[in-house]
Amino acid sequence: MIVIRQLPTGVYFMVYEMCGTHHCDAFFRKSYDGWSFGLPSDIGTRIENDEGQYLRHAPTVIWTPSPLSPNGMIVAFGQMLYNADGSLAKQNGRVLFVNTHLDGSGGWHTIKAPVEVPNTYNHPCPNYSSSLLPVRNGEALLELATDFYALDQCGASFGTRSWTDLLPADLVQSLSPISH
Repeated sequence: MIVIRQLPTGVYFMVYEMCGTHHCDAFFRKSYDGWSFGLPSDIGTRIENDEGQYLRHAPTVIWTPSPLSPNGMIVAFGQMLYNADGSLAKQNGRVLFVNTHLDGSGGWHTIKAPVEVPNTYNHPCPNYSSSLLPVRNGEALLELATDFYALDQCGASFGTRSWTDLLPADLVQSLSPISH
């Protein structure tokens, strides 16, 4: 699955999963014209944080205004979260990844998800391809996420949370333009 968003800089930011030998890990690439994203042999850059945690399955991406940067930030989602050693992370189904560099360089950081789906596993229902939308003039994030609500019954839930609820205090302190 491929999702492409045009960033305020004009750059096109593409996220996708690489299955097979890469187990559906989430990667990204950039394009300056929306057509050329590099050589097919280049798998791109895996979306991972400083601890080596990474996303798998059904990635999506948005740009949103942000209290962390005057340029806003990129928010990436994946169905599942894994640790650097390949084990399932305890925050699986509970976090999103953010990056304040509008080219995807630099570090990715985890933040709380507006909707938590803690029992996410490799299945086309729980936490599969959630939708994200900045709301309240960019001061909050809306998420639409799926999960089982009864035996074999998949449904969608939504939640909106302000950035002050979603962003860890240490991340705000380290990245906020006001703190530098």
